[in-house]
Amino acid sequence: MRPSLFVLISLVFAGFASRLIPHAWNFTPVIAMALVAGVYARPRWLAFALPFAGMWLSDLVLNNLVYAQYYEGFRLFGDAGAYLGIAACAALPLLAKTRLTASWAKLLGTGAAGVVLFYLISNAMTWATAGLYPLTPAGLLACYVAGLPFLSGTALGTLVFGGAGVAVMRGVQAREVALVGA
Repeated sequence: MRPSLFVLISLVFAGFASRLIPHAWNFTPVIAMALVAGVYARPRWLAFALPFAGMWLSDLVLNNLVYAQYYEGFRLFGDAGAYLGIAACAALPLLAKTRLTASWAKLLGTGAAGVVLFYLISNAMTWATAGLYPLTPAGLLACYVAGLPFLSGTALGTLVFGGAGVAVMRGVQAREVALVGA
């Protein structure tokens, strides 16, 4: 296994494991790790498999141990909106052609777009499936408004952890290039 692949897998799983420790609302590396996987994973199917596996494993623990009192029986998966949002964030760098050597500005733009995309998808899915809001335009708007307090934590977490993830991956790749050239 290439060192960069090992580091990427470690980063993604550490990011999702961070959901298990106390943190400010949505200040986690979840979206950042999906975006980093989308930029750096080779082969490309890993861009989806790694974040999905990390989300799934952390959901198993959270939904069946930490929050078990809120659910009846065993929950195999978490909320569909979160999985769809994570998949969209992993696909975003592929669609935006955000490459390994992309500028920090392009990476920042991809991260910001990922935050907005995740917010729109996850809240729309909550509106459509949770039964908490009327299935009307006003209900959708109310759901988006209710999600606003979480948006700043999501954006800050994505910025901080995404920047750290990219810096680590660039460092590892530079080391690999130096070793090959030596």
